[in-house]
Amino acid sequence: MIMAAGLDPFGRPASGFRRIGYEAAPIAAELAAILDPDPNTAAEPVTLSNSQADAIARLDEAAASCPVKAARSREIRHHRDQSYRFGLGCDVPDDRRWRAIVSRAFARADAVAWCEAEGREDGRYLAEKAKKIAECRELLEKLTFEHRIHDTIYRHRAGQNMPGDWVADLNRAENTLEQYERIASGLAAKLNPRGAPRVIARTHFVLRIAEAYAILTGDAPQFDGGNDDGFYDEHGERQRPENKRWHDLIKAALDVTGLRRDQQVDSILNHVRQNLLIGDVDRIREIADKSPSELWAIEVGGRPGTGLEIDVGLDVVYPPQARDEAYEHPATCFIGSGGMSRS
Repeated sequence: MIMAAGLDPFGRPASGFRRIGYEAAPIAAELAAILDPDPNTAAEPVTLSNSQADAIARLDEAAASCPVKAARSREIRHHRDQSYRFGLGCDVPDDRRWRAIVSRAFARADAVAWCEAEGREDGRYLAEKAKKIAECRELLEKLTFEHRIHDTIYRHRAGQNMPGDWVADLNRAENTLEQYERIASGLAAKLNPRGAPRVIARTHFVLRIAEAYAILTGDAPQFDGGNDDGFYDEHGERQRPENKRWHDLIKAALDVTGLRRDQQVDSILNHVRQNLLIGDVDRIREIADKSPSELWAIEVGGRPGTGLEIDVGLDVVYPPQARDEAYEHPATCFIGSGGMSRS
C-alpha cells in the first residue's frame, strides 16, 4: 500500500528503503542526480550536506584505489545483455563508473525494498482477513444446525423452487472459506515471518556491488575478517585481510546510500555470507576467477541477488536497461509473487 500522498512518516517522498525503516536512505532518482546524472539532460545544481560530500569523496577515493583491469572492463562491455552492461556502468566514463554502479545498484535494491514493504503490507492485510474468514466460518458452522430456517422458508414458498440441501450448501461454503483461511494465513506468515527482519534489500545491494567488484578487478571480495578499526583489524586470526580496497569501497557505498546506519561493515558482510546465500557468495567468487575472455558468457539469470528479487515479487524478466527505467518509481516494478500486476 503506497503511503498517503506518496509520503513517508516524515512527510518526505516515500521510497523502498524508507518504507522498511532506513530513514536516511535517499530517493533513487535524487541520488542519481548526484552520482549518475544523464549527460544529455541539463542538470540543476545539487546541494550536498557535509556528510553526503564526505561520503562521496570517500567513495571516489576507494574507487580510485580499486585495481580495475582494462582487459576485464573491455570484455564485459561486449556482454550480450544490455541490462547487465547498464548495471555495470559500461556506458559511463571510467572516472565516474563506480559512482554509476553504486547508484544503479541502489536503485535496484530500493525496488527490492519496495516489494518487500508491499509484501509486509499484504501479509498484515491477509492476517487480518484470515481472522474474519475464521469468524464467518464459525458462524456458518453454527447455522448448519438451524434446520428450521430451511423448513420455514419452504413452507411459505408453497413449493416454489428452493436452493439445494441446506446443510450441504453450508458445508460447501464452510469448506471454501476454510481453504481461503488456510491460504491467507500461510501467506501472511510467509510475508511477515517471525523474528528479526532479514534486510533483504540491503543484502541485495551488497551482492550487486560485490559482483561488480569481482568482475572489474578479478579479486574475490571478502565477507569476513576484521572489526572496523578494532584491535583485531591488524592482529590475530581475524586480522583485516589484505584486500582492504574492497572493504573501503563497500563501506563508502553503504555510507553514500545511507544503508549502513550504526552497524559495523563486517557485521553487514557476515550477515550476507550467513543468510542462506552461500550460492550467491560462491557465484561471486567464481566470477572473480573467470578470465576476461569468459566474462561475456555470464548468465544474467543467475546473477547474485536474483533469487531475492524473485522472492519479493520484483520483475526479473525486464531489468532496467537505461536511466529512465532504473530510476522510475519502484512501484512500477512490482509484479507480486503470484506473477500478477497490482496496478
